Amino acid sequence: MSSNDNESRRLSAWENPALMAAFEGVDDHGEGKNLEEELAHPSTLQRLSSTGKLVVQPTLAQGEQDARAKDPHYDLRKEIQTEIQLLDEREQFQSSINGADDLIRSSKFAAGLNKYFADIDEANRTNQKWAKIMMVLFGIVTTFVVVMLLLFVNYGYQDLDPVHGFVSTKLHGVGLARSPLMDPKDALLYDGHDVVVPPKEHNAVFLTTRSYQIGQQEHGQCVGLDKCTCSTPGQMCETDCPSKKIGQSGVFTGKCIQQQCEVTTWCPVLEVEYLDQSKTVNPFMKVSGVDSMQLKMTVNARFSKFQYGTQYNVTASVKELIRTLYAKNGKTTDPLTTTLDEDPEAEAKIQTKYNTMAQSGAILYVNFVYDCDIDRSPVSQCVPTLYVHEVDNAEKEEEKGGYGFKTVDYFSKDGTANGQTRRVRHLKGLRLIFDVTGRARQFNFSVMLVTLISGFGFAALAFIAVNEGRLLCESRVSSLDTRKDGSTAKSYELKGGVLQQGAGEEENLLRRKKKEVTKLM
Repeated sequence: MSSNDNESRRLSAWENPALMAAFEGVDDHGEGKNLEEELAHPSTLQRLSSTGKLVVQPTLAQGEQDARAKDPHYDLRKEIQTEIQLLDEREQFQSSINGADDLIRSSKFAAGLNKYFADIDEANRTNQKWAKIMMVLFGIVTTFVVVMLLLFVNYGYQDLDPVHGFVSTKLHGVGLARSPLMDPKDALLYDGHDVVVPPKEHNAVFLTTRSYQIGQQEHGQCVGLDKCTCSTPGQMCETDCPSKKIGQSGVFTGKCIQQQCEVTTWCPVLEVEYLDQSKTVNPFMKVSGVDSMQLKMTVNARFSKFQYGTQYNVTASVKELIRTLYAKNGKTTDPLTTTLDEDPEAEAKIQTKYNTMAQSGAILYVNFVYDCDIDRSPVSQCVPTLYVHEVDNAEKEEEKGGYGFKTVDYFSKDGTANGQTRRVRHLKGLRLIFDVTGRARQFNFSVMLVTLISGFGFAALAFIAVNEGRLLCESRVSSLDTRKDGSTAKSYELKGGVLQQGAGEEENLLRRKKKEVTKLM
């Protein structure tokens, strides 16, 4: 910096309001005097400090304390030097402001700024182009996936017709029926007509595996199930067996026989006979060979909408039906060729399962499921899938109740009602309940058109949702570009070598900046 600049800096220091206020009322100073010489004069410093208009804050630094001790006017000198330094910084800032203003108004700056904004616009156009391409690709892929799922996974191009049908059965084979009370040579020969009780049921069949029966029952007086405690056997006991009152197994006669009330009913009483016999041996008659009997099942199916009908015949033994319970996926199209799970003890489990069912009875649900594609093959070649489930299979073994019922057959000895007798049997066995479900499928143009329209609708919804998300993200990004004073950033352009924002807004902005700089000076 030259001597002239130093001199002007020193002279301008007198224009500082703080110094002018400090020298107010002091006589021996004036413009043009050297500031350092004036400050170095002891009388000047004494007069300045005596005015009290310049307050100097003390410092705790050891060096400043020593300097203050040697020079009584140290604080005043320090503050004046700080003011001079601030004047230098303000002059440099004003010079930089003037240089920046010249740079902004130059043609090179205008050309560079134009190129900068042109690059930004080009990048934005490229990004928008790729965004549109990605949105179009997303729409195409989404539409394709939705339409394919509706058409080929959900068979959206075919009309559906639920099946209506029933199953008729016929049992072939023979078995032996014998109770422990019977001699082996007296075993009874049972065929399909003896095992199936009742002979016909709708979509069901019962196969007898155990039976307890009384040969004949006739109307008369016999011992019932009610207990009595009369002291004289065979005498009237109105207290425990009041006559003409109804008990558990009949109408009381008033007599007590062997501590049991005599009743008028069908004699002998089934439960009493069973209790007497079961004291020594289980009186139930076991029917062997039922598991190997062949059950012919005829499935009659009808598709009313398409006006097609079909019939499916399959023959399998009871054991082969039970085998389906252990088949892969629990289903089969042919019980004779059912593939078991990879278990070496599968056959033993099947036999054990049958023995348990034959002992206490069981209910099996046999379901034939159709899924016929008429476009590929005729309905007559459609084969249903067979599912077998055990309905009475409880989680705990002691909760399994099995299945059984009682049946009565009436006879007449002399052809009149007075000589009528009956046979009561308590039966246990396997009850098979059949069901036919499923559908047939056939091409229908109207159904396919509705599926396509709905598919495009779903795809359009997905496209709109994604596009709205993209716009939301862009709005969130643009909202981040906001000044601290709350005003939003705007684009600028150079016109005539001058940076403008709207109509003269940039010039007003520069004026405001200049006023702020002037206030700092």
